[in-house]
Amino acid sequence: MKKNDLWSLLVFLIMGAIIIVSALVFISEAFGRAVGLDGNLIIGFQESLPYLFVALLISIVINGILEETCHVIGALIGGYKIKSVNFFGLEFARNKDHKFKFGLSSFNGLTGETKVLPKNDKASLKLYCLLPLFVLCAEVLTLILVIIYSSSVTNTYLEPCFLVVITITLAMIVYQFFPVELDSLNDGYRFVLITSGGGKAQVAFNKMLEIEAEVENGNANWAVPAILPDTLYGAKIYLMNYYREASQGSYEAAEATLKQILEVNQLKEMMIRVHLETIFIKACLNLDEARRYYEEELSNDDKKVLYSSPDLDILRCYLLVSALIEKSDSEMEFAKKRIAKLIEKDKYNKYVTQKALLEKTYELIRKTNLKETI
Repeated sequence: MKKNDLWSLLVFLIMGAIIIVSALVFISEAFGRAVGLDGNLIIGFQESLPYLFVALLISIVINGILEETCHVIGALIGGYKIKSVNFFGLEFARNKDHKFKFGLSSFNGLTGETKVLPKNDKASLKLYCLLPLFVLCAEVLTLILVIIYSSSVTNTYLEPCFLVVITITLAMIVYQFFPVELDSLNDGYRFVLITSGGGKAQVAFNKMLEIEAEVENGNANWAVPAILPDTLYGAKIYLMNYYREASQGSYEAAEATLKQILEVNQLKEMMIRVHLETIFIKACLNLDEARRYYEEELSNDDKKVLYSSPDLDILRCYLLVSALIEKSDSEMEFAKKRIAKLIEKDKYNKYVTQKALLEKTYELIRKTNLKETI
């Protein structure tokens, strides 16, 4: 189990504890004395179900929309323009004509995702991360005050419904602002990333967004900015440059780029990728060196990531290792199937560079193993 899986488990346990305690202590007691729409007491679980369901649904939907709206407002104030906004898979994305187009898309978040592009070098993502926290906390405080002071809410069916909304909102706050890497990107971890390194991470993040936009527009000749790969986003820029160099066959330059990352960046996420890509580059230059590096430099944790990651770049390395180092036909076929599924889902052609590297991997396997089925 990966470290972020353990953190995710802890966060879900905390969220579950909040929901269970609130349901057993506060919500059930409020329903015991609540008056329904017909003026009669709501007695029993079955009678309370319609109210609970509606309150639960409203709290999830409204809070999800509210959070992404806060992201949009925070981004605009912070100096960004909006590329796309995703609410529960319903996405409004800006196309090449700068017009928003509606569609369905996956997202990296609890209930949605807002993607941005900096207008200038001074753009800051801090308000993007913090505004949802302020608004959700204000929502909780407001509902508590309404329950306490409003006679039209206290002892009516609205009180337990408000408590349901408060409970779900508190659970969402715990997830969204827990300051570590979870199973999806949350505001707490994002804030930690962009505020690390005395502002260097924010600069690197903006540069990375600009480069990604250039790549999406078909510009493969983007320039590497004058920053070090000593933050997560700085390292990602260098890794993007590595992918470009490797896909063009500049293996020595690509290997030098990987060494630059390792010299100044010890983040585990980056180190695993750099080690795996080093195996790929060495396999292109000297297969014996690749085997030695795999046996001597990869830890057991690195190998677990290699075998279990859903990311195309790591799956590509898994394919190469299975075919040329472990020499396992079954593992190689398994990797091929997982890669094929990922590429099949690539509606927006975001794997252009990875596809080029994948073709080089297939070519290397054909040449070394002489397998016509690759």
